Amino acid sequence: MKKFLSFMSVVVLGLALLVGIAHAATSQALLTTTMYDAVSTPIGLNKTASFSANNHSGSPRAVYAIVKRQRQGTGVWYETYSTLMQPGTPAGFSNMSDNNGSLCLWTLQLNPYGIGTTGCNAVGSIYY
Repeated sequence: MKKFLSFMSVVVLGLALLVGIAHAATSQALLTTTMYDAVSTPIGLNKTASFSANNHSGSPRAVYAIVKRQRQGTGVWYETYSTLMQPGTPAGFSNMSDNNGSLCLWTLQLNPYGIGTTGCNAVGSIYY
């Protein structure tokens, strides 16, 4: 377990450095085995956003990576993109946008497959 936590720390630091250097705004979500989900701090306001995520190979089940957006001033979150990552697989998508090109807040949620499930390790970043 100690070895895995050390590995995840390196992954998170690496993602933060890689994304932080190349992009104006970034936020990470880190899902650990005791959590039902992990949600990044919202970033924005921007017309587009991208994300990258990875479900650790030791996770017992798949994990959803869900990108949500909130149009400026509405207070309502909309699901923009969702994908199911099997254990050991990454996911990512670039330049997601609101249908009408509005400025939006953006967030990334990592959620294990199944209602009320835990036990997974995953990490992801949302950025623009």
